Amino acid sequence: MLTTANLRRRNEQKIHAQILSKGPISRKKLVELTGLTGAAISRITRDMITDGILIEGDGAAANGRLGRREVELSANPGFRYVLGLTITGDRRSLVLSDSVGGVVQEADITVVDISDPKRSLKEIAEAAKAIIFEAGAKKSDVAGVGVSMPLAASLSDEMVTAPPINWRDVPVRSILAKSLGLPVKIEARPTSILRAELIRHAPISDSMFLINVAYGVGSSAYLNGQLVHPGTPGFGGITHFAIQGETAECSCGRQGCLEVCAGGRRVLDTLGLPHDEFDQRNRNIAECLASASTGNEVARSALIDAGGKLAFGVDAVLAMFDPSKIVISGEIGRNQHYFEGLLAQLKTLGRNVQQDRIVQSSIKSHDATIWMALQSFVAPEIVNVSTVPTSSHL
Repeated sequence: MLTTANLRRRNEQKIHAQILSKGPISRKKLVELTGLTGAAISRITRDMITDGILIEGDGAAANGRLGRREVELSANPGFRYVLGLTITGDRRSLVLSDSVGGVVQEADITVVDISDPKRSLKEIAEAAKAIIFEAGAKKSDVAGVGVSMPLAASLSDEMVTAPPINWRDVPVRSILAKSLGLPVKIEARPTSILRAELIRHAPISDSMFLINVAYGVGSSAYLNGQLVHPGTPGFGGITHFAIQGETAECSCGRQGCLEVCAGGRRVLDTLGLPHDEFDQRNRNIAECLASASTGNEVARSALIDAGGKLAFGVDAVLAMFDPSKIVISGEIGRNQHYFEGLLAQLKTLGRNVQQDRIVQSSIKSHDATIWMALQSFVAPEIVNVSTVPTSSHL
């Protein structure tokens, strides 16, 4: 039911989102961006300043002209804090952010042993309490926790399955929420990375497709004004897009899926390196990337080969969705040799893509978790997200 209070709250969120994504904005500009009247903007922003959500700046001359200076409004960094948590096979980190995305405190928690999920989550919760304390903040100042993980497709975020770290049906949200006394949002890494891409690299493209390549391959997209992922009805992603003629067996029961033919697993198979245990696979991937960077031709060729396989998936994305931009992320996807193999194979397939249409992501893990948490608990309107289950894919 849309009440006056709900409508006002929605308008506050709309204003807050515009200021967060675009920086300091005058009231006049907010009228243009939101469609609200000048009187409504003045009334709502006055209350938001009183509530500590916004602050007023000194003002700036309008378009460089002389005369009355327009007072600009900014988001108040001290309004709320959020916690961002990344849990992957090779990276575990915590970050405390202010309400404009600035890092206040961070901690590398890779030393936490994740072989026992429930125990490790409790250790992570204690580490989170420590960085809140070290920052001089109170738990009541923290709006919530955003968790980015390599999730398997699921219809529920109550019991999380993350195959790359060997977690099966783990109640991640309830354990963290109970241990910290804070609300928790869990999301697949490709979706959280894509959100950060959209926010940090405004203006937002009308459509964007992100492919995250680590040990496996995952994807998310921004289409028709919505951030979507394989949990979204009508969108399946490309993890299990199969390449004809490839025989590697995937966990889905098929052969030749990008999951097993275009990521770190393909690289390790090509090099004849073991990858049954995730710590072992992560070490081997790291060594391969390091060797390729120092000129090892065998490692370089393995990365180029895997990148060439991803090209078949990218070709399908271009045919099906025709996005304005395709972003490649992940420790493998950001490798220059892998990217070289991708672009070379696309040309072989007859795709002459503009140079700036397929790019590598520069988003860091903490950016992804920060902006996911900020959207979940502070500024819901910052990027449109389809209202579907939060769990996604590898």
